[in-house]
Amino acid sequence: MAYVVVVVILLWVAALTIPMSNGFLYGGASGASAMMLVYVALIFAKRRGYETFFVRELEKREDERDRAASQRAWALTGVVGFFGNVVVGAVGAFGGSMKPALVVVLWLQLVSFIGGNIYFNRTM
Repeated sequence: MAYVVVVVILLWVAALTIPMSNGFLYGGASGASAMMLVYVALIFAKRRGYETFFVRELEKREDERDRAASQRAWALTGVVGFFGNVVVGAVGAFGGSMKPALVVVLWLQLVSFIGGNIYFNRTM
């Protein structure tokens, strides 16, 4: 955990001292900070005795229920991606800009995977 804190501090120091116009270092430092906070929250949850599927995944203690929920979430993501790409193809065929449509489909896939994982883990 100490190495993660050191890396995050170094990223923020680099982001604040090295002038870059595209904000790459700010994004890296922000993302690393967010992930560090998530890991800290999961460590606190584990120490308090909360048993979530995130904790089981981090400790590689998945059972068949977790694997089935993950498989269903990936299947939902595939269905969303398939139909979304059909729509993107239709947009491109009629001369529309495909880039915004593809961005929307990718975000929908991300949301469907995360939401599906949460839903299926709670209902199974």
